[in-house]
Amino acid sequence: MYAPGQIKTEEVDIPATGRNDILTKVRFSGICPSDIKYYTGARKPAAWPTIRGHEFSGEIAEIGGDVKGFKVGDRVVGHGRTPCGRCYFCMREGPNVNYCSNLGTAGKESGGGTGAFCEYTRVHAVSTYRMPLGVSFEEAAFAEPLACCLNAVMRSRIVVGETVAVIGDGPNGLIVTRLAKVFGAGKAITIGHHDERLEVASRIGVDMTINSAKEDPTKIVRNVSEGRGADAVILCVDSLSALKQGLGMVRKEGLVNFFASYPPTEVPIDPNSLLHGPSISLVGTRDFQPLHFAKGLELIANKSIDLKPLITHVLPLEKTEDGFKMATERKSLKVLIDCSRYPS
Repeated sequence: MYAPGQIKTEEVDIPATGRNDILTKVRFSGICPSDIKYYTGARKPAAWPTIRGHEFSGEIAEIGGDVKGFKVGDRVVGHGRTPCGRCYFCMREGPNVNYCSNLGTAGKESGGGTGAFCEYTRVHAVSTYRMPLGVSFEEAAFAEPLACCLNAVMRSRIVVGETVAVIGDGPNGLIVTRLAKVFGAGKAITIGHHDERLEVASRIGVDMTINSAKEDPTKIVRNVSEGRGADAVILCVDSLSALKQGLGMVRKEGLVNFFASYPPTEVPIDPNSLLHGPSISLVGTRDFQPLHFAKGLELIANKSIDLKPLITHVLPLEKTEDGFKMATERKSLKVLIDCSRYPS
C-alpha cells in the first residue's frame, strides 16, 4: 500500500529469519477493519509503503536457531506482537500483547504491522500457534479476530441466561454475538441494517436479529427483556447512533462495552441519568491476550463456532485491492486473500 487507496502487487525480499523468529508461507490472510482504515486514510502507518495484513494462516517455511517446539511444515497461525515479559503490565497480567510498555512488532518493512498480504511473513516464535487438527487454513485465518472478539465477550461479564445485544452486523459483530451464546446468553441479539448480513447471523446461531433501519432496536430489546433492557450491550460499530442506542437499551446496573475503535470524538452524557442513577458500567476492549488466541483455536476445533458462513469472497493475491474495495463499500462480509495463488 503506497498511500490511501493505492495498492500495488510487486516483488519484495523475503524477510530474514532471526534466531527467535518463524518464517511462515502464508496460505490465507483476512482483511480486517483496521486494514481498511489504512486504505481509507483514517490511520497512518509508521512509513509508506506498507504491507498490511495480520489475520493469517500458513505453514512454517523456516525457523530460527533458538526456536523450540516447532518444525518446518507445521500448520500455524500467528500475530506480529512480541511482549517483553518484564514491564509492569506483563508482570501483572502475563505476556501483555495489549499494554506491554516495550512491545515489539514484526514487519518493519510493513510500517509496523505483521505484513501478511504476501507469500511469506515473519513473526516471533512466542507469537506463533500450531493449528489444531481438523481446522482448515480458511478457518484458522480467523484466529486473530476471533481472539479479539473473545476478549470482548469475556470482559462483558455475561451470566447464563442473560440478554446480550450486539450493535454491528460486520464479521466481528456476528462473531461476538455467537460467542455470547457460547458463553450462556439466553438471548443473543445482532443489531444492524444489512438484511443479507443479518441472515448470516441467523445461520450461525444468533437468537434474534433486528434491522435498525426498519425497526426501533431499543424498543424491541426492552420488549424481549420484560422492559428491563439488555444485561450487556457490545458496540461493534463506531457510530454515534450506535452509541446512543447502546446507552438507551442497557438495563440498570448493566454493562456497555466499547469494542469498536471510535474516531476521536466527544460524547456529552448526563452522569446522573446514565451513570450515578442506573449504575451502568462502561468498559472498553482492545485486541487480545495469548489466552484468547489459544482458546479461540480450541473453539474452532471443537465446533463451538462455525466461521465458514462469514467468508463471502476468496481472492488471489493480485486481486487484494479488489478485496479492499469490496470491504470498504460493504459489499462483503469476510474477504480472504489466498496468498498461495500468485503467478510464479
